Amino acid sequence: MLRTSNPAMKNNPFGEPQTWDRFGDSDLASEAKSKPVRTPGVMTLQGTINKSFFLLAICIVTAVFAWDLTTPIKDGVMVQPTLNPWFTALGGVLVAFVLSLITTRKPQIAPGTAPAIAVAEGVFVGAISASYASWFASSDMETGGLVPDHTIVLQAALCTFGVFAAMLTAYTTRLIKPTEKFKSIVVSATLGIMFLYIGSILMSLFGMRMPLLHDASPIGIAISAVIIVVAALNLVLDFEFIETGVKNKIPTWGEWFGGFTLLITLVWLYFEFLRLLWKIRTLVDD
Repeated sequence: MLRTSNPAMKNNPFGEPQTWDRFGDSDLASEAKSKPVRTPGVMTLQGTINKSFFLLAICIVTAVFAWDLTTPIKDGVMVQPTLNPWFTALGGVLVAFVLSLITTRKPQIAPGTAPAIAVAEGVFVGAISASYASWFASSDMETGGLVPDHTIVLQAALCTFGVFAAMLTAYTTRLIKPTEKFKSIVVSATLGIMFLYIGSILMSLFGMRMPLLHDASPIGIAISAVIIVVAALNLVLDFEFIETGVKNKIPTWGEWFGGFTLLITLVWLYFEFLRLLWKIRTLVDD
């Protein structure tokens, strides 16, 4: 998948490459004591993990600030927000989308764009989480004000990282293998979902609504479940890129690009879980 024209790379001077299924292996740990941890300028698995955690931390911290601006809490109840949560979320996702397109076209700039994308994604996550938490807000018995429901946010986060752990396990044990046919199906389904959402946004600008996609109905829930499956399978493509990049010893920009792709998929997965949980709770409450 990833190749290099550098003749120095073809002689494999770096030893055996790291892979996901060897990470944490006791033999690998003993090798690390007698060999350099990493070769400067070359993508490594540990470096990618570090970059991924760094980008995730940026996203979470930014999300907290975005939450405070879109759903401020005073004396335990919600007060008038500084920013509209929906417009803030839309702004964050648009910035992240544009930067992601640029980064995908030129992955060598990922060390500079990946942190910026993490900030934009954090704005989106914080604002959209505040919106869904406010949707199910309950009345405070003492003050009469509204208190946001954090349960749906926690549930979506737990589901997201649970699926991440499951897909990582399935990939490292080779229960799921990213064959060319598999990758073709996942990419095609992902593009279809992307165009579906773009069409929904364009329709909303003219006061129209995409049927079934946003409905809190059995069909709407089934659609969300299918989208979640596609998002989860994208994690396999992310893992495969990282492992291939490490194996082919591409430059260190691959670590940032790998972390960027993981973050994008995790945020997408989290958003879809929010939507699914919202549909289920709305259907049950009705």
